[in-house]
Amino acid sequence: MINHSKMLQRALQRSDYINDMLLIREQEEMSKIEGMAEDLIMREQSIHRKARPCLEESAACLQCYMDNPNDPTLCGDLANSYLKCAQAASDLSVRGDETSRIETIQ
Repeated sequence: MINHSKMLQRALQRSDYINDMLLIREQEEMSKIEGMAEDLIMREQSIHRKARPCLEESAACLQCYMDNPNDPTLCGDLANSYLKCAQAASDLSVRGDETSRIETIQ
């Protein structure tokens, strides 16, 4: 009976130890997850804060099409300029490069 009681007591101690270790591990993992969540939120917010690229080119192209509804071919140069800008901005976005798009376009 005494031997059985000691075995139960050791099992309980071991169980408490494992429980404590699991709680510590859970806290560590939660800290990591919270850090990753904060990083993700910051990235998401920074994406929305960035200026939309090619606004001038887009506006000029749109204005040309509105000014020349009967002959949209007059807007070819502006459309090509907008296309080049959009492609350069896309390339920069894919690379993660934050250099100015203006220097790469002109």
